[in-house]
Amino acid sequence: SGGPSSVYAEGAPQLDARLFDLGLPVFGICYGFQAMAQALGGTVAHTGTREYGRTELNIDGGLLHGGLPTIQPVWMSHGDAVTDAPAGFEVTGTTAGAPVAAFENP
Repeated sequence: SGGPSSVYAEGAPQLDARLFDLGLPVFGICYGFQAMAQALGGTVAHTGTREYGRTELNIDGGLLHGGLPTIQPVWMSHGDAVTDAPAGFEVTGTTAGAPVAAFENP
């Protein structure tokens, strides 16, 4: 993670998975995205590849990105990365250092 915590660190903040049973849209950015992926059964790993600064997000479908160009300039700051989306979720964005930079529940 680009922040002070990794989802695997002892005492790291964790999400209560019951949040996802409320039937409300949930949006996670940075650590929140990683915590959400982990809580839903995805994989977060320390890949050894740090991504800091401007990079390109490659968009592949998804409601959130609807109508946007398929390549978007973004700012990334992380050492950990989501490497596998939770089961049933669709990967909708990738970067050079993040194989799963965005996902949606279709």
